[in-house]
Amino acid sequence: MDLGRLTTDLEGVMMIQGVGLTSNVYLILGRSPSLIDTGAGPPENPLKPMLVKAGVKPESLRTVILTHYHPDHVGGLEELVGMDIQVLAHPAAAAKIKDDFEVRTVMDGNTVSAGHLTFKVLHTPGHTPDAICLYNHAYQILFSGDTVFPGGNFGRTDLPGGDSGKLLESLKRLSNLQVRHLLPGHETPVIGGGSKHLAASLQSALEYLSP
Repeated sequence: MDLGRLTTDLEGVMMIQGVGLTSNVYLILGRSPSLIDTGAGPPENPLKPMLVKAGVKPESLRTVILTHYHPDHVGGLEELVGMDIQVLAHPAAAAKIKDDFEVRTVMDGNTVSAGHLTFKVLHTPGHTPDAICLYNHAYQILFSGDTVFPGGNFGRTDLPGGDSGKLLESLKRLSNLQVRHLLPGHETPVIGGGSKHLAASLQSALEYLSP
């Protein structure tokens, strides 16, 4: 899906929607095409054919940013072994990535580039300890991974490493951002009015996760 057809703010941003429970994969075009997450990979969600279908040669990729290290977000890395790609991830996730890649750790507050866009890294633990979100201030874009979803939903905390208290704090932090476009790790992106969804997710979490 070419998100640039929905709004000029997202020109050069494409979403590759996988099959089943795999994560969304976001492709950001530019001089150095980049991915945010890689989906689950083969057999159900092979990444390379999806890139070709989107009109991008897989060998042109230069950067992959991982929102967290869960199989449905990182499985596609296996297809990229041997390619000249730098993988960016929180230190807790970076430690799990095989030596097949150049790995760069990113911390809260760091600035990273993906394709033609620049993002601030936000560490948002709760769903996992290594969860990060990516925020572009100029266009008010938030790639939220599995921390927050549209419609008042949020990431589950009942998996290993989950922490309801930390997720609440992360949602509070995100709710203070001005977000126009919310691009989650699952479900359909929100084009316009993203802040309302963040507020709804925080309210839901306060009701269901508060002690």
